[in-house]
Amino acid sequence: MSMLQKFAKRFKLLYTGQYAVVTNTITAGVLGLTADSAAQYMEVKTKEKQWDSDRSRNMTLINTAMGPVAHYWYRFLDTKFPGKNRGSVTKKVAIDIIVGPLFYIPYLGGLCLFKRLTFDDFIADFKNKAPILFWADVMLWPILQAINFYFLPPYFRIIGLEINDLLIGVIFSHVLHNPYSCDKILEAFKK
Repeated sequence: MSMLQKFAKRFKLLYTGQYAVVTNTITAGVLGLTADSAAQYMEVKTKEKQWDSDRSRNMTLINTAMGPVAHYWYRFLDTKFPGKNRGSVTKKVAIDIIVGPLFYIPYLGGLCLFKRLTFDDFIADFKNKAPILFWADVMLWPILQAINFYFLPPYFRIIGLEINDLLIGVIFSHVLHNPYSCDKILEAFKK
C-alpha cells in the first residue's frame, strides 16, 4: 500500500470511526476561523479596518460549538433520506434550507453573549441581519448542498458542509460584524 493510500485510509477513518464527531467538531471550528479570517482580510484590505482577534476567537468558538449539532443533523438527514438520487438530494436540501434559519439563533445569540450585549440588542440584530443571512442562504446554499449530498459520501458530509460554510461563512462573518440592516440595503437600491 502506497503512502498516499495509507494517508487516505487514515483520513477516512477520522470521519468514520468512533471519534467522527470530534473530528467534525474540530473541522467546523478550523473552517469557521478560516471563513472569518478571509472576511477580515478583505475588510482590512478594503476598509483599512484593524484585525479583530476577539472576533476570530468568537467565530471559532461558535463554529466549534455548532460542530456536534451539524454532525448529528447531517447524520439524521443521510439516514432519513439515504442515497444520491434526485429525490433524496432534493429532500435533504429542502429540509436543510427550511431548518437553516434556526442556526442563526446560536450564531447571533453567541456573538451577542461574547460582546456582552443585551437581549434587546440580540433581537434588533436578529431582525436586521437574519433576513440578509437567509437570502444569502437561499441564493447559494441549495446549489452548494446539492453538490455536497450528490458527490460526497455521508462520512465526508461535514467536510462538504464546512467547505460550503467557508464560502458562505465569509459573507456571514462580514454581515454579522458590520452595521447591516434590510432597511439600509433597500435604501441603497432605491438610489
